[in-house]
Amino acid sequence: AAGLIATLGVLTWRQSRIYRDLPTLYRATVERNPDCWMAAFNLGNLCLAGHHPDEAATWFEQALRARPDYPEAYNNLGDAQRAQGRRDLARADYESALRLDPANAGAWVNLGIVSYETGRLAEAEQSYEAALRLQPDLRAAHLYLGNLLREQGRLTAAIPHLEHALRLQADDAVTQTNLADALEATGHPAAAVAHYEVALRLQPGQADAEDSLGIALAESGRMDDAVAHFEHALQLRPAFPEAQNNLGSALMQAGRFGDAVRHFEAALQLKPDYPEARENLRLARQRAAGLR
Repeated sequence: AAGLIATLGVLTWRQSRIYRDLPTLYRATVERNPDCWMAAFNLGNLCLAGHHPDEAATWFEQALRARPDYPEAYNNLGDAQRAQGRRDLARADYESALRLDPANAGAWVNLGIVSYETGRLAEAEQSYEAALRLQPDLRAAHLYLGNLLREQGRLTAAIPHLEHALRLQADDAVTQTNLADALEATGHPAAAVAHYEVALRLQPGQADAEDSLGIALAESGRMDDAVAHFEHALQLRPAFPEAQNNLGSALMQAGRFGDAVRHFEAALQLKPDYPEARENLRLARQRAAGLR
């Protein structure tokens, strides 16, 4: 009896080694049954999550050999191909996924991404819109569509999508900044201020965001606050000619012409071909001379 127990214990130990983690379990399953599409698909997902897209593609292809009508395997194979820079192959895989499952909103988003990356912007926009018709609260579709519209200068159309994306996930500093930029550019500086402030709470130390916040504050009439943020931007990045010029402009509006001159001069030292700073310097010197 003791010998039987010991033998069974050794066998159990050997078998348990096969199942010590998910990759080992799935590999053992595929070795024993190459047609087990689910194990191959799961291995592909693990490899993709582990940033091994080449190996992931191999497993997704094996899953598709065993089950050619599996749209998610095509979609994920597209992700693996795109991660390797094979965008034409990725597009074909996303299209295959959508032929099998036209209601796959995630595949529509992925097709939009690869279309955007290959310069097919109208197709990208159509794909994101198709995803939103299927799933109106799909954050990725709102985010990518909003950013596409923003980059094209279609800011009024972009704003609702960026706002929707932030309602679904507010702790995204980049999207907070992008929305603030769009709001400021469309004449809503006070609303922009609120989003820049959130962005900087989420991701402090961003000189560009500090400078943009300063601009929105100045446009809102909060000149002292604007000066403070321009100064902070320059503390973070001393070689920042735009912030030097913006600080000079704020100081000039506050009647501090001598201080403004110094910042316009600093902007031109950093960027000699800066016509706005050169004109501002001329005006500031003129006004400073008028005070003497």
